[in-house]
Parts: sequence; C-alpha cells; structure tokens
Amino acid sequence: MHPLLQVVGLLALIISPVSSLAQDSFPIDSIIHLRKNTNNNQVHYAVNVDQQCRPESRRTVRAYWKMLEEGPDVTEGLQLWERPGYGVRQPENVTRHKNGGEFVFQIRGVEDQPIKVEVFKSDAECRARAVLDARSGAANRRHRRFPPPVAY
Repeated sequence: MHPLLQVVGLLALIISPVSSLAQDSFPIDSIIHLRKNTNNNQVHYAVNVDQQCRPESRRTVRAYWKMLEEGPDVTEGLQLWERPGYGVRQPENVTRHKNGGEFVFQIRGVEDQPIKVEVFKSDAECRARAVLDARSGAANRRHRRFPPPVAY
C-alpha cells in the first residue's frame, strides 16, 4: 500500500461547524469542515448554488482543502487518493424552492453519518444550515477515526 494511503487511514478528524455555536447558519462556501489532529489544515464542504440560492442538482456539494499551514487563504482540491476518506457522496434527491432548497449528503469516510443541509437566502446572501445527529448547525464535536482506504 502506498504510504500516503496509510496516512489517510490514520487521521483522526473532528467534524465541526465553521462558525461559533451561537450562529445557526453558515456561508455556503463552508457549511461544515473536518479538522485534522496532526496539523491545522482542514477539509471544507461547500454548496454549489444558482442565483436564487437553490442548490445545484448535479455536483451539489464540493470538498476542498483549506491549507492553513500555508496561509489563511490557501486552498487546494482533493487528490484522487483522498476522495475515499474526504470525498462526497452526492445527494440522490435535491429539493429546490423559490429561494433555496434542501438535501442530504454524506462524507465518504463517515457514510454512516448523513448530513442534512438547508440552503436559503438571508439578507441578499446565500446561507446554509447543516443538521448532524438531529442537532442544528452540526454544533457537536464528533471525533472520528477513518478506516484505512482500500488499496487497488
């Protein structure tokens, strides 16, 4: 097995919201993130929306790295070998309303934990609310150890 694949399997990650617990919604460019325990880099999950803040039906959620070890605004896409752990299982059903919508997606490394997302327009900007374990905002910190990905 490639050494980098072994590293991905050993990462302990924390699923946590992007903003404080007092807020009940988040910007659509980072509705939830995974924080590594070995450095400050984070995998963020964003919602792709149209002009009316309705979630796109295809490629609804995208994952990207926020490389905080390199700077506050440095981002990178996921590498192919990172997708089994951090990638997204796209929603099967996306409900679109006049100014928003809702869907459920999963992070591939924690598929037993569906994340319900509601997207809406608030003060002329798109916002989102994530529900994890039936608690709004995914505010609870959940420590998860990812299993090693399968080597092909």
